Amino acid sequence: MKKLLSILCAAGLLAFGFNDSQAQDTRFGIKGGLSMYSLEESFMEFSETTDSKLGFAAGLYVEKPLSDMFSLQFEALFVQKGGEDEFGSETLSYVDIPVLLKVNIPLDGDITPYVYGGGFAGYLIDAKAEDNGDSYDIDEFLDDFNYGVAFGAGVSFGMFNVDIRYDMGLANILDADDEVAGMFGEEGLEVSTKGFMLTAGITF
Repeated sequence: MKKLLSILCAAGLLAFGFNDSQAQDTRFGIKGGLSMYSLEESFMEFSETTDSKLGFAAGLYVEKPLSDMFSLQFEALFVQKGGEDEFGSETLSYVDIPVLLKVNIPLDGDITPYVYGGGFAGYLIDAKAEDNGDSYDIDEFLDDFNYGVAFGAGVSFGMFNVDIRYDMGLANILDADDEVAGMFGEEGLEVSTKGFMLTAGITF
């Protein structure tokens, strides 16, 4: 929890550590849409990826201009991640804090395409596995924290925007302190998240 608070504080300081003239150009917004994630399971030199699981994502964002073309975007998102295989499915619910460098490409009129990239830190708030209609809590087997890289592209239409994003977790989400998960970790098993988000947003 202390790490999560540190991440939130750092993001807040970066987001609001600009002068008054820049603050006037700050844009705030909300977004939501679909998520489609899978889990990558690696054991020694072997690697396998589960089927994708459909979920949803929603949250807030703040965009701070650096110039006419570049801006920083800070987000706080609820994102469902996980995967499916022949044994069932897993739904992992995270609060993600992405920090993104955004490149805006102004065109005539209100249409502005953009691309972006950066990183994210995530905190696990719930984890469930389903098998034959039964649901089980699996929080105890997973680490609270996740992190990784994210990049994507989109287009703004005045105050509205749509974008698609790919993010890849770089952390092993198995909890090394849990007896069962730690045993598999000692054997070399690693599990990470990866997937896409398709969202629509409105900027105020």
